[in-house]
Amino acid sequence: IYNFYGKIGYSFGGTQRVEAMANYYQQTQDTDYVVVPGDIAQGIPAGATKQAQDPRALDQRNRNFISYLAYTNSDILGSSLRSQIYYLKNYSVFGFEAARLGGTQTTIESEKYGLQTDFKTRLDGLGLEQGLLLWGFDINRDTTQQPLIPLTAIDGRAFAPPMQQTNYAVFVQADLPLTDWFTLRAGVRHDEFRMKIDPFVAGLTGVAVEGGKLSYRATPVNLGATVEVAGGIQFYGGFSQGFSVPDIGGPFRNARFSSIDVLKPKAAMVNTYEVGTRVSFGGIKATAAYFISTSKLGTDFVINPLAPTEALIIREKERIHGFEATLDGKLGEATRWGLVFSWSEGKRDADGDGRVDTPLTGRRISPETLNGFIEHDITDRWNARIQFAYTGDRDKFPGAPVGTFYTGKVEPTTRIDASTRVEVGPAGITLGVSNLLNNDYYTVTSQMLNRNERYSKALGRTVFVQIGVDY
Repeated sequence: IYNFYGKIGYSFGGTQRVEAMANYYQQTQDTDYVVVPGDIAQGIPAGATKQAQDPRALDQRNRNFISYLAYTNSDILGSSLRSQIYYLKNYSVFGFEAARLGGTQTTIESEKYGLQTDFKTRLDGLGLEQGLLLWGFDINRDTTQQPLIPLTAIDGRAFAPPMQQTNYAVFVQADLPLTDWFTLRAGVRHDEFRMKIDPFVAGLTGVAVEGGKLSYRATPVNLGATVEVAGGIQFYGGFSQGFSVPDIGGPFRNARFSSIDVLKPKAAMVNTYEVGTRVSFGGIKATAAYFISTSKLGTDFVINPLAPTEALIIREKERIHGFEATLDGKLGEATRWGLVFSWSEGKRDADGDGRVDTPLTGRRISPETLNGFIEHDITDRWNARIQFAYTGDRDKFPGAPVGTFYTGKVEPTTRIDASTRVEVGPAGITLGVSNLLNNDYYTVTSQMLNRNERYSKALGRTVFVQIGVDY
């Protein structure tokens, strides 16, 4: 692994700053081990054995370059400005799949660049003390392709076709404290997506697809309000929309028609409704929120009959709802504690009868979680922390065959970590233990995936030391 990072900035004029950052990361995996599948039914975890890789396989690797140049001005025509030009480039080689098309692996080659600019304008001049208007625009260009590495005679197909996507967006968001107890928030954003797709051969069907152009546009909005009913007690509610261009690669690698117009996936608009409360009393803070999210074109994943090692994207009506709560406070001046609980559930309309009554898979919905911590300052430069993470169970697909993506039964898991940190001059030294009780359990992801070759256990008790220096 190679990782190089650098950032430099210059402030001038009392209100202005220019900053540049660059980060290069490269990871190459050269292994003489192969996976030995486990057995979910027998409770046997997957393992590894020393064995040469398939001679057709290339080493997995990941190469990323990220950079930006930013300009900020805290006082320009009564507003603050931040404008950023960015550039990203990525090249990745994924694992070899012997069961896919006689043995293939995929790569992703991606290049992105764009401009993000936003202004924050205070509204004091309109009599709205603490009122704020956020407005700006985004421009983005993305060129991406995911070819199959040509290992067999039928390769040269595209796992995701070569495509160039350009996105333009403008937005405005207002935060309006109309009284000392009532705040209104509202916003709107307009997106324009234009996509050019080169001619390609569908990866899993072998159908030759003509190139073409696709375009999408949407204007999502949001509206919300906060009411303070008493000192330290607030209630809030809101409605928001989210817009997303569909995953193009999934439908196109399964293409059965040669025309882009026939294949054109529809974009999805997601409507979310949320209500909640915030309470603060005696040094203790608590929050609770309930949300409902709906979409006519939700996304989930099922096994692909053309390639059993691949997931097939499905687009169906869906409804998700959930609850989140937090609680935190202090015990004296030196001790802090906190709890976070999260739960959600969702269903889709699998048979097209208009009713959302089929559970979403584990790819979309995770079991409930409860996380907590307690942290104590022994001195002003030495502290200790203990934390726990609990994940509940989920079993929405009883009897699902092994290998059916994201339908596995998830059993509860618990992990406790402990650490202590001391500051010595400019250095900070952390000594910690992950999985302090050495609990033996399968990771939530490996249970959920429901695949023998991915059925792996979490790490046991692990001791670590971290050293950081501020300069």
